[in-house]
Amino acid sequence: MKRKNIRFTPDKNTVVWFCKGHEEFSKDHVGLAYSEAYGGAGVVITEDLGLKEGDLVTVKIGELESIKSEIRWIKKISDSVYQFGIKYFE
Repeated sequence: MKRKNIRFTPDKNTVVWFCKGHEEFSKDHVGLAYSEAYGGAGVVITEDLGLKEGDLVTVKIGELESIKSEIRWIKKISDSVYQFGIKYFE
């Protein structure tokens, strides 16, 4: 699968705040960005939140404004570490 946007490494320790759904944004959960692109990002979290592909989330990455997104994939790395990719809607 060819990517539409170039990926880049975010600044070290770029925090990702996110909440489930597309209602008003709140800092319900936190993770770290490990990759970014114009159309989405890769995030690492250290808890099982029951996220699944297709879930709608609203994210705030670093100093950027919050943005509505969709979880495109999720992968369990170890007992309590998960990676997931999001695609921005806006």
